[in-house]
Amino acid sequence: MKWKSDAAISFFLIHGNHEERASNIGTYREKIWHGGIVYYEEEFPDLLFAKDGELYDFNGKRGIAIGGAYSVDKVDKATEEWLEEIRRRLQYGIWYFGHFHGNRPIILSCPMELCIRML
Repeated sequence: MKWKSDAAISFFLIHGNHEERASNIGTYREKIWHGGIVYYEEEFPDLLFAKDGELYDFNGKRGIAIGGAYSVDKVDKATEEWLEEIRRRLQYGIWYFGHFHGNRPIILSCPMELCIRML
């Protein structure tokens, strides 16, 4: 696939359960982007992979990136406890999550229709 490296947008990606972590692949480099570390390859500079646990700032809204678990087939109690501690300590508007942690309550600091418009 040909890739236009001077694309007008960047793709901010968070790894899932089955992808190899960019940090484990020798061709990826690190840089600061929106206040947090991202991984990228020089050949594809507009594909940016979030580093787990990094905080990013998007026009004054901060977000933390936490990628997929190593396996959804094995429940990791330590990860569940860690996420629960984060949930208790943070004040947040929207908690985006995948299928593995779908039993978490969602607390909105704004009406749903307003939050959707902000996206």
